[in-house]
Amino acid sequence: PVLRYQTDDPSPPPLRVGVATRFVDGRARIGSEISGTVPLGDDDAVGVTRFDQERRTTTVVESKVRAPQLPAPFVARDVQVGAPWSMDSDGVVRVADDAQSYTISYDEPLDETEAVLAAAGDTGAGLQDREEYLAVEPEIAGELAQVLDEVVEPGDSQLESAQAIQSYLRGNDFTYSLELDERLPGEHPISQFLRTKRGYCQQFAATMVHLARAEGIPARFVVGFLPGTGSTQERVVRASDAHAWPELWIDGVGWLRFEPTPGGRAASLPGYSLPQQDTTSSTSTTSSSTTSSATSTSQDAAPVEEADPGTEVQWQRPLLLTLLVVALLAVLPLPALLLRERARRRRGSPQEQVEREWERLVEGLGDLGIDAPPGATPRVSGDHLVQRSGVGGRGTEQMHRVVTTLEGARYAPPGRPEPDEVEQVGRDVDDLLARVRRSRDTGRRVRAALAPPSAIRWWGSLPGRVVDVVTRRR
Repeated sequence: PVLRYQTDDPSPPPLRVGVATRFVDGRARIGSEISGTVPLGDDDAVGVTRFDQERRTTTVVESKVRAPQLPAPFVARDVQVGAPWSMDSDGVVRVADDAQSYTISYDEPLDETEAVLAAAGDTGAGLQDREEYLAVEPEIAGELAQVLDEVVEPGDSQLESAQAIQSYLRGNDFTYSLELDERLPGEHPISQFLRTKRGYCQQFAATMVHLARAEGIPARFVVGFLPGTGSTQERVVRASDAHAWPELWIDGVGWLRFEPTPGGRAASLPGYSLPQQDTTSSTSTTSSSTTSSATSTSQDAAPVEEADPGTEVQWQRPLLLTLLVVALLAVLPLPALLLRERARRRRGSPQEQVEREWERLVEGLGDLGIDAPPGATPRVSGDHLVQRSGVGGRGTEQMHRVVTTLEGARYAPPGRPEPDEVEQVGRDVDDLLARVRRSRDTGRRVRAALAPPSAIRWWGSLPGRVVDVVTRRR
């Protein structure tokens, strides 16, 4: 362990210790000299947009990190430490002497709604030395442009482009691995990573910085620690929690953290970093097509001609396809889902009801492609699911309530949980599943609806359950 701390933040952010803007041969270079100090609370100086976020406090009770590094969330609003300290324009807090304990207050990160609105409004602070955060090594500029042509849609906003780049790096083509393949002679490290698609946080973060810069989005490389494991009463950060991630400048918002590194060795996904579902275009398309159809009908409503036999085939095919889908729903997921829902709605003890809600949450997230670690405790599973789903601060609080109530149902004295706690768990599970469902792509949502893995497993276990029933009756 390198840090032990307490916090009132149910989803604490990573702890920053250094920022790099300069790259040499694809590798970030973090200077030891402070570029300049800024006073606390100067949002323009550190490049953030202040909303009505809740103020959070982290108290480090034991630190083995040596000066001048002082691990701290971004961006610090108040620092209480028994040594001279300063904060530079990158929001990095530095201390003159080793600090074994200290307290830092900070604002919660923006949620997805605030970030999108701010980016649309373009009312944030200006960026000093913008060109410094846009520099791209010329030998890989062409390769970066080719990737961006495939990943970013023309006309995308800065935030949409950043979301697309993050989604690309977190896609199935890339693999997290501490063992890197050998570089070809004269090959640039970023080129090697884009070719092999294998690496760890440094490769993912540096590549996103380069892709963002090539797209015209200022970006920087940040190093620090993941928020560790544990509860708000005590979290532990270990040396293995060392991490790197990119921060991108979004006009109207300022610096925002992104998380291109996939899997469990990464911080939670900020809600704003996930593509938002665009319902406006589909609605307008449906509306316009309906209007067009109505206009066409009114214009062509003249003499009635004999139907063309080819027209019959045209409407028969969609009908047959619809009937096939209905048949598949009747055979595969629907009965399983109905029977499971019936079992969950059976009145039982509060403990049984909470267990069924937890099962519904885990299975529902699994159907959406987010599986809990096999055999893990509820708390470990909850932390894992939060990190993988990127449900944001509110979703983290909901998951914390669900896990706490579940632990109380399993281990607390009789009488727990209370009926209102059981109802709250049900509401939290509904909201968590809805939030994650909205964040998934259309293909994933369709698969979860038509052929959910949990329903397939239910059918697969059916013969065994029938045998068990017959055996017990005998």
